[in-house]
Amino acid sequence: MHKTTRYWLLSALWMGVIFVLSHQPKAELAPAQPSAFLSNLAVDWNLFWQIFFQIDWDTVAGKGAHVVVYGVLAFLLWQTQTQPRFVLCVAILYACSDELHQIFIPGRTPKLTDVLFDSAGVLMMLWWLTRNQRHPDHRNVTSIH
Repeated sequence: MHKTTRYWLLSALWMGVIFVLSHQPKAELAPAQPSAFLSNLAVDWNLFWQIFFQIDWDTVAGKGAHVVVYGVLAFLLWQTQTQPRFVLCVAILYACSDELHQIFIPGRTPKLTDVLFDSAGVLMMLWWLTRNQRHPDHRNVTSIH
């Protein structure tokens, strides 16, 4: 199988994974949220830990997941065409369609902020990919020596 075809299939498969994840009603996602674990811990330590437990970890984890998931999509799309505009357009259009899809899912609502976090993941991956394409001597920056 040709490399481009393989990455088109992987991109489509990843889009399917995103669709399945966003198709879950909000109630079914609750046990996987960080607050389900953190709420069982005692908060009697010091100020640092009190602030730590004031953070809405569900939101942090959720928005972080948006960045990572769409960063992976950008990487896969980049393997099909190394055109940043193409990758950006396809990934962000898919992010928009994913948010619109959530109108029909109980307990889910489309949010512009989610599209912005998705876009941030795409842009960060594109920055990394284009940087490595322009400066091949920097390709091993992330490797362990």
